[in-house]
Amino acid sequence: MEGKRLDQCVLAELQFEYSRAQIQRWLVAGLVRLNEAQVPAHRRVKAGDVITVDLDAAHAMQPVRTLAPEPIPLTVVYED
Repeated sequence: MEGKRLDQCVLAELQFEYSRAQIQRWLVAGLVRLNEAQVPAHRRVKAGDVITVDLDAAHAMQPVRTLAPEPIPLTVVYED
């Protein structure tokens, strides 16, 4: 991973479970840290660097989406 951007390293380590845009939002919010410091997404990772991600807080940032049924008029055309 040496020489890659921080956001790309996190994306690869999380096995592409999240989008790069989500990871960049986490970086801005301070949920991803490099050597215990908040750094921009474009920072290059070096050998020996420690990357930490607060996944609990990251999951809390995700909007909860609920879908509710909506009544719509249906006309039965054919019934067996």
